[in-house]
Amino acid sequence: MVPTLSTKDITTNAPRAMPLLRRGGNPLPPTENDAPEPMKNPFADKIFTLSALYAEENPRDWMVKGLFCRGDVGMLYGASQTGKSFVTIDLAMALAAGTPSWCGGLLEIPTARRVVYCAGEGRGGLQKRFFAAENLYRNTYACSFGAGSLHVVKEVPQLFQRDDPYNVQAFIEEILGLQLPSIDLVIIDTKATASYGADENDNSDTAVVLRNVARMQEALGGGAVLLDHHCGKDGLYRGASALYAGVDFSLRTRVDGENAYLQFDKVKDEERPPDQAFALQRVETPWEPTCVVAWQGQRQSATVFTWSQVLAEYAQTDTAREPHTAREIAEILAATTGKAVQQKQVKPYLDRMIALFQHALQKPGQDDSSRNPRVYWVATGS
Repeated sequence: MVPTLSTKDITTNAPRAMPLLRRGGNPLPPTENDAPEPMKNPFADKIFTLSALYAEENPRDWMVKGLFCRGDVGMLYGASQTGKSFVTIDLAMALAAGTPSWCGGLLEIPTARRVVYCAGEGRGGLQKRFFAAENLYRNTYACSFGAGSLHVVKEVPQLFQRDDPYNVQAFIEEILGLQLPSIDLVIIDTKATASYGADENDNSDTAVVLRNVARMQEALGGGAVLLDHHCGKDGLYRGASALYAGVDFSLRTRVDGENAYLQFDKVKDEERPPDQAFALQRVETPWEPTCVVAWQGQRQSATVFTWSQVLAEYAQTDTAREPHTAREIAEILAATTGKAVQQKQVKPYLDRMIALFQHALQKPGQDDSSRNPRVYWVATGS
């Protein structure tokens, strides 16, 4: 008897239904085209002879020379109020900008990289922290950023729970959808927020988390992963020993008296660099003040360019009496300060300095758009 197929069978189980619908519903014997493709053995390209192993090109693609490469997994941990997140953002900015060195000139960065920063906590401060760090690297360190060099994700992939809507597969699909040429580093801040449901003191649960990290790396092209993590009351990393054993490098932020330090806790196959002192320097942003990292030896040069002060000086000029767009004002400031000024750096200040700058649409009565931007000017007598 020919089986009866419902519409649901046809639409949701098409590979099984289609052979039964041929020739008036009479089933046909399977053909070569109907046979599923055999699954590739995952070990097929993982086995090498010694000669093949030695012949591999560029086996170590250094991201921060002497510290970690593409494909590595690392951990940066520290107690609260030791600058852990600020150091992480500083590293992300240094890699995205391709500055020649990091950590006060201690470590070399061979080339610019693409970074994805996933925030599981502290999301309310992301805007001002990244703005200040970008401002520091653009104007104090004279760096530039390529298009799409740094993406911020206001969520973290869940590395333990498969049924969570924010699971690893959902994250992989969304990041691949950006169609970036490469993804060199994924930062997960923090490991705790990315592993809900896992017992961090259990080696088996920790192994699942690290396995999903490896799965994410493979799917995204083999970049590195950095896990921001907390430490316990003893000052050491929190959780199972499998975590420390499973990472390729480990960094720790600590405070000793009045000084903060970045400690290179674990570095595989390389000499461990000396601890590097840093300070958290308070700076202004268009929203609220925040901090940036000033490494030892760079504290004098790490003063962040204060756009509010520059704009206040600009407001005293005759040019400021005439309406200009934010882009035009950025060009004027670039010419007068000698710095690479962008519209996005000055517009947040212009919008908030309402006691000084007046503003209106360039074409009143029409919608706000890129073709009808706001113009800013200082009224006579201000």
